[in-house]
Amino acid sequence: MRAATAALLTAGLALACGYQIVSGTRVFGQDVQQLEIQMFENRSDEPGLEWMIGEALMEEFLRRGQLHTVHSGETTTSQVVLRGVVQQVAVRPSAFSSVAISVEDSIEVTVDVNVRRVDTGDVVWQRVGLVAREQFLSSPDPLVHETNKEMALLRVSTLIAESVHDGLFRY
Repeated sequence: MRAATAALLTAGLALACGYQIVSGTRVFGQDVQQLEIQMFENRSDEPGLEWMIGEALMEEFLRRGQLHTVHSGETTTSQVVLRGVVQQVAVRPSAFSSVAISVEDSIEVTVDVNVRRVDTGDVVWQRVGLVAREQFLSSPDPLVHETNKEMALLRVSTLIAESVHDGLFRY
């Protein structure tokens, strides 16, 4: 009896504080069950970044499981399509050694993303200038530097995917 009373009290307090069950219907509507993720356009100098972001988006939606997602070009009955553009990638030194050698760099990726309804073409959600940043160890060895930068780009892609998913479902 005490457990039931405690559960009711907790639920009542949660509702009183403004907590509520969140779903994607606020952005998409009840009819949307499937989302098509199109390959991003890459206007940056980072080859393959559009692929990294697309894979991160597919993984994020699959992991969270609230919408069925498909890649562009698959046979689909998607009601909404997610598109994006990688606008810019900037790498800057962010920490230096005592002899002014960069030991850590920062990478910043800027993307524009929108989601449109297939039936009307209306934009139902959009983020212009979404920025994600990550730090990575610099190196005088070009191969090590590029490997570290690529790992940072993978993490940035995941951050972008999380931000897009959370924006669509208003977390």
